Amino acid sequence: MRYLKKRHQNRNKSVIVIVTAIISLIGASCSKEHIAPVNQLVKDLFCFQEGSEWTYYDSVSGTTTIMSILEYNQIKFGYPKPYGKVHDFGESIEIRGNFLTDFDVKIRVQGMEKEDKNTAIFGGSYVSPTSNHSSIPLNFKCDQNNNFNCSITYFAEYDLNGIIYKNVYVFDTNIQFYVAKHVGLIRMLKTDDFDWVLINKNVKQ
Repeated sequence: MRYLKKRHQNRNKSVIVIVTAIISLIGASCSKEHIAPVNQLVKDLFCFQEGSEWTYYDSVSGTTTIMSILEYNQIKFGYPKPYGKVHDFGESIEIRGNFLTDFDVKIRVQGMEKEDKNTAIFGGSYVSPTSNHSSIPLNFKCDQNNNFNCSITYFAEYDLNGIIYKNVYVFDTNIQFYVAKHVGLIRMLKTDDFDWVLINKNVKQ
């Protein structure tokens, strides 16, 4: 009788071990990927879907041009997972469009360490026919606390030809890029060369 009882107990233990192992495997297979996202502020400023359009007027040349998004891709990129990494993938966004002649923008998370979550490396360039087809670059890094590594001026409100834009960031290189949250580029200025000002838009994020 004791022998039968012991066998029954051992069988119960075996069943528990097997069920636990199955649950663990199911949990592992159903676990979500941990993706480090691009900084949300950078997305709000620069990321717009295909078909978005902006119309600009240049007071220097007296001409009008349209900027349009032709292609927008969100990509997951990953590296072999060394010790200390906590994310499976990082987020990368690639945008291609027409403005002046064309432009390419690439935005991706800086790294996949825990402390780098919600960061961004931005690399973009425009090609200007008014500047001998030279490239007009805009590059920066932004950390999880919305600190940029380049000269930035922030306006809670900015009046541009009688239109009030909110949350405007001015990226000041030798060219000034005025960018408003959820609107995009509202002005691009280089003294005595060009001053492209937004006059119309149809955008979606």
